[in-house]
Amino acid sequence: MLHTQILIPYHTPWRLVHKTLLSAAYKTRYILREPSSFVLQKQLTETAIAYELNAYTNAPALMEKVYGELHQNIVDRCNEAGIELINPNYSAVRDGNPVALPGDYLPENYTASGFRISAIKADITPSDVQQKPSNPKSKE
Repeated sequence: MLHTQILIPYHTPWRLVHKTLLSAAYKTRYILREPSSFVLQKQLTETAIAYELNAYTNAPALMEKVYGELHQNIVDRCNEAGIELINPNYSAVRDGNPVALPGDYLPENYTASGFRISAIKADITPSDVQQKPSNPKSKE
């Protein structure tokens, strides 16, 4: 049995992740249709879900090549499904940069979202704010 793990951010629907990973497995040479491949959600981290794809092979002597092709297929299928393969910490602090998908997989009219800024109106006047001079030797 082969197994590989991938972290996907929480905002990605888990059913889409399962379908995509299974599709990648069945596209890989030497992965058997029976017994069926399966996906487990192994861990809920602070920023992502750890998915584990499990698949059976009839060519254990070619395990490294099968893993290599499987990983290529996972990348291709995730790109096709619009699933970004990025560090979840990166997406948590995204700053308006484009999505992390190859250009071939982006819609023709795609543009990065840009920064989102909100203004909060506060009824504060300059006299409400006291400014103290900064004195590094002060022991306050």
